[in-house]
Amino acid sequence: MKLATGFLFLLFGVGKNLPGELLYWQGIGLPDLVFLFLTLLTISDSKSSSSLKVVIQQTAPLVNAVLLMALLAAISQYVNIFSYGVKLRDFLEISKYLFCLSITLMTACWADQFGFWIAKSFSVGVLFSGFVAYLNPLNMDAGGIVQIYNPNVIGNLIAVSLVLGSIEAMHVACLSNFILMSAGTCLSAFTFSKGTWLMVLFSNIAWIIAIINLRYIQSGCREIGSIKNKLVKYYPIIIIILMISGVYFLLRFYGETIQLVFEAKQNNTQILSSAQEGGTVAARLGLILSALRIFSLNPIFGVGISNFEAANQAEAQFLGEFYYDDDNPNSAFFYVLSCMGIGAFICFVYIFKWSILAVRKTVLNCKMRVGSRTFLFLISITLFLGGNVQVEMLTSYYFWIVLGILNWTSNKNLLNR
Repeated sequence: MKLATGFLFLLFGVGKNLPGELLYWQGIGLPDLVFLFLTLLTISDSKSSSSLKVVIQQTAPLVNAVLLMALLAAISQYVNIFSYGVKLRDFLEISKYLFCLSITLMTACWADQFGFWIAKSFSVGVLFSGFVAYLNPLNMDAGGIVQIYNPNVIGNLIAVSLVLGSIEAMHVACLSNFILMSAGTCLSAFTFSKGTWLMVLFSNIAWIIAIINLRYIQSGCREIGSIKNKLVKYYPIIIIILMISGVYFLLRFYGETIQLVFEAKQNNTQILSSAQEGGTVAARLGLILSALRIFSLNPIFGVGISNFEAANQAEAQFLGEFYYDDDNPNSAFFYVLSCMGIGAFICFVYIFKWSILAVRKTVLNCKMRVGSRTFLFLISITLFLGGNVQVEMLTSYYFWIVLGILNWTSNKNLLNR
């Protein structure tokens, strides 16, 4: 079962990011089928079924928030049928919220059995898809190097995998954690995404804080019982030396290339340009302003799922130079606010708040002595940025997997196991 679960989370890490969405057909993928099969096996086992019941009790407020958000989204669709019509995919998206909730519950259940094995498997899948994207680049010569295919989505996944790596580093010193963190950090450079770079930076700082705190963990902890005390003692120093050496190597041999990359990214950003002139900052700002405008006109139920594009186009004259044509506001928070209304937005904010409280409880469980507040802030802001650079946070599985793992770490005092 452990191998099968690891395979499932590897598939989750790969997701739809292979060329031609290789693992998916008509929106249904191999990861979904494997998940359903393993879920049935888990439910049929009495011991695992009992564990799942405990998880449901622990996550009751989260479950209620997701169910209410899905209900309000369905009501929003019904209210907006006469204005924008109805599409089958809209109701499929609503049902996917429930599917994502089931992923959270099962992830928490399996994490209780297999620990960080599932987080590692997910990270390996993310790195695999990132490597394939590197071999199939979006841009063959971006500032002197290649830019990976689908950079924003894969960059977001890499940042999330680094968050999981940082949380694991609070509990265990192991070579695999270092390798996955290093590989993800290196691969993120090829995304050319400012948001990814920022999230990766925050995750790495959190990781360093975690491994420094590992120095203070009691050697009797089962999670690190096989690690020699000397390694635990000097692990933070070893990691910091390796990181400094890596940065020196990059600057020494690839300094000019790095400079070209940052100059190319700065030119592409065009901070002072309007959305029509290609300024990415102005485009994102315009989409946020459009979402707020749409919400002000439809505060209770929004305009309905998938109707943002039509509503946005209707506000082109009002937005002026801030107008940018897109089918979503590039933010899960503003998407829910403008498309589903204030009630669903409050539910989604609560879901996000639940994740932050779970991180806080995990920090308390681990008895972090150095930089606990900084660690909490860095992980929280990374997850928040992940939801504000893409709308996929809602229906992509990564966020819901993180919720499941956080439920496990926050409800299990790993130091006393």
